[in-house]
Amino acid sequence: MSLFQKKENPSGNVESKFQNALIAACVPAAFFAGLKTIDEMVNDPLFNIFIKKAVGEEFAKSINAPDEEKNAVFEAMLKRHADPAARHELLPLLTNVIPRWKDYILPAVRKHMESNTMPPLCLALSMTALIRCYMVDRKGQGFTQIADPYKLKESADLLVYFSRRLKGVQNNRGVEEVKTILSETKFWGMDLNTIQNFTALVVENLTLIGGQGVRVAIEKIVLV
Repeated sequence: MSLFQKKENPSGNVESKFQNALIAACVPAAFFAGLKTIDEMVNDPLFNIFIKKAVGEEFAKSINAPDEEKNAVFEAMLKRHADPAARHELLPLLTNVIPRWKDYILPAVRKHMESNTMPPLCLALSMTALIRCYMVDRKGQGFTQIADPYKLKESADLLVYFSRRLKGVQNNRGVEEVKTILSETKFWGMDLNTIQNFTALVVENLTLIGGQGVRVAIEKIVLV
């Protein structure tokens, strides 16, 4: 099985965890920003910083392994994906990103919240980017921030669900729709609105992305 296919066992090895976290935490933001492939994402100066912060720091803290092992596996993964010869397309990786976020990113967020009052900023932004990429019509058609059209391949029921949320956002009900999405236990296994300050961060980032783009939202987090 390719590492880019959905992993059903979130308790797998360190490499598998980093691989799935990279997809769930970073691919939606990179794709919405207009990047096309994994190597473009890893080699982009800003997204490289974001990846290292989101996956190499915030997510890595949730992995029960020696720091030396985690660092070595993470750096090897980045080096492999920086090779243009690999050239994995980002769009197909959006399919099934919801269960990946639930299985890999949510546990890291919850662990972080055991000793913090604010969620991990990059992982919170990853949820905002995920939601933004799923703002599509019933046929799965949407647009990136640079107005490139794309078609999301998901189940018909899921596309209908998000097309309804899109209509709400377009009718100035963005906050309510975000809260609705975050409350869906069938997606996340819990109501994410119950995580302290999480909803506020996701809404704030959605507004920022809508007005100034993903890169500006990332810059405000990692370039401080």
